[in-house]
Amino acid sequence: MNVHRTAKLEVWYDSWCPLCQQIHKRLLKLDWFKSLQFVSIRAPELVATLEKYGVSMEQVEKELHVRWIASNSIQSGIHAVISITKVVPPLWPLYPVLALLARMGVGEKLYNWIAGGRMIIPVGHCTDGLCPLNKK
Repeated sequence: MNVHRTAKLEVWYDSWCPLCQQIHKRLLKLDWFKSLQFVSIRAPELVATLEKYGVSMEQVEKELHVRWIASNSIQSGIHAVISITKVVPPLWPLYPVLALLARMGVGEKLYNWIAGGRMIIPVGHCTDGLCPLNKK
């Protein structure tokens, strides 16, 4: 995978998810120091390496995952979001709040509620202008 020289965190996002695509676009604008490298979970090069990181396709489809590039450590769900807030300056004020919510056990529930409402639009599976929508 092509990693930016300044990237610290690889963000595995679902390019079939309109919500995820919007968040991806916003994070690109906020990532002043180019600390994030985005990789779609639909990219064959990521799918081929998931086993190496001890992560299944089912897991990455269920929730956001990030990989700290220096250590190869993987985080998911609310902990992935917290990691993003650590490296994106405009999001720094959210870090202590999210970390506290995670410690209290509320953060994961909030994350799951938001992630549970996302829609998936399978790219390349649309025919005659119609796309099957699958709620994950």
